[in-house]
Amino acid sequence: MRWWLWPNVLSLDAPVVATLWHLAFAKAHGVWPQGRTLALLAAAVWMIYVLDRLLDARRARGGGGTRRHAFHARHQRLFFVWLSVVGLAGGSLLFFVNQRVLTFGSGMLLLSFLYGWLVHGRRLWIPKELFCGAMFSAGVVGPLFLDPFPWLAAGVFAGLCAGNCLVIACSEAGLDRRHDPWALPQRWPGVGPWLAGGLGFIAILSAACVYWGPAGMGHGLFGAMGIAGVGLLFVRGLAFDVEQRRVLADVCLLTPLLVWPWL
Repeated sequence: MRWWLWPNVLSLDAPVVATLWHLAFAKAHGVWPQGRTLALLAAAVWMIYVLDRLLDARRARGGGGTRRHAFHARHQRLFFVWLSVVGLAGGSLLFFVNQRVLTFGSGMLLLSFLYGWLVHGRRLWIPKELFCGAMFSAGVVGPLFLDPFPWLAAGVFAGLCAGNCLVIACSEAGLDRRHDPWALPQRWPGVGPWLAGGLGFIAILSAACVYWGPAGMGHGLFGAMGIAGVGLLFVRGLAFDVEQRRVLADVCLLTPLLVWPWL
């Protein structure tokens, strides 16, 4: 297996992206995030992604699926061991966080269970990728308890996350028929042009916020989101194989590193 696939097959890409954007939102709004909250966020995101992929892999036992699903199916016992270890470590941190974090975390836990019940029970009536984008954004920005809450930035970030999911889902449409029938490209094969338009809108809106937004709006954040939107457009349009497109789509979400001094 090529070395650059390991973060994806081990489900480490999502927690890295989540912690990076959590820190980026905190820096842009002058907030110092708690280390315990950051560790809980990374642990929760990793556990949710691993459980989701294990359930997908179980559905795809008869064949099909991606390399990451095959890897999770092949090493599911080891993943369950690590889920227990990470869960116990994360649970021990709950004794050292404040009530607001506990309340918010409980709400996100219920939302995660709802997502699993809807998606894996095949009851979902809204696009899965939009649900994922909104939930990911809420989990990243919510624990900072910003006042006033940056609704526009959080909404654009949710759209960017949904766009990332859709770029990957469109690329893997031929592999998803068995284990992920609720992916939007399976339900609506003509989503591609709309995806390009949505990513373009995110890039243009972000650029407008950078140039004309008021002070304190988080110009660096919008710059990072605009660059990521353009990057996803290129990843979607250029000739990459499935694995390359998957990894590059996630790399596009590392753009806060490019604008860190200006956050």
